[in-house]
Amino acid sequence: MALTATATKVTVDDVVKRLGLRDDFAFFTQSFNRPNLRYTIEPKTKNWMESMMDFISSKHRQESGVIYCLGREKCEEVAKKLNEKGFSAKHFHARISAAEKDLTLNQWQNGKVQIIVATVSLASFTYVLGMY
Repeated sequence: MALTATATKVTVDDVVKRLGLRDDFAFFTQSFNRPNLRYTIEPKTKNWMESMMDFISSKHRQESGVIYCLGREKCEEVAKKLNEKGFSAKHFHARISAAEKDLTLNQWQNGKVQIIVATVSLASFTYVLGMY
């Protein structure tokens, strides 16, 4: 089985070749636009961290979600600041162990962690994050 969140035709062809898949394999695709997810993009302000926490507190206090950052260090920094302000957040990126990824996803899916702060390269993992 091969799973990916995003892949170009070239990437798909490469995976098929490397895994030695035959012509009779099942191939499923769908749009990334999922009706059970809400996407919100806000302009970045000088005090973006405070603005983001205010946004979460005022509009999504009891909800779960994912915040995307451009780098691993920023993910860790944002998760730490969110926790310091009373939110339940964990970072998620390529440098954490598979066991820690599994634990984080399990805690998020079970409501023990409210926010995952992930790198935009999250698509390279064979995990699917959704709103439950």
